[in-house]
Amino acid sequence: MTKLEKFKSLNKPFRRASVLDEFADEIFELQKEKYSFTQISEYLKFAHNVEVSKQRISTFIKSRKNDIHSKEDIKLVKDDNSQDANKKVEIDGKTNQKKLEEYFKLFDRNK
Repeated sequence: MTKLEKFKSLNKPFRRASVLDEFADEIFELQKEKYSFTQISEYLKFAHNVEVSKQRISTFIKSRKNDIHSKEDIKLVKDDNSQDANKKVEIDGKTNQKKLEEYFKLFDRNK
């Protein structure tokens, strides 16, 4: 048993699970598509028979947004940086190739 597993078996997390955790993906999808907190609340009541206020939706989104999306955001930043780096290498490679060609042309002229 690892130290982490041992710790988890001896300690319960302090943060209580929210009723909304079960519907987090749906809530974030609606929020991403610009639905209001009132509309999201109405959807949860209609689709899942869960009654919550628009304030509760707002609080839930604010409290969970960093937890849920931070890993995705970090990955996107890394991917963007990798793509930018690859483009820079590609551009630098073409530039260096042109410089070499110009150099060899000058070298050939001097012969």
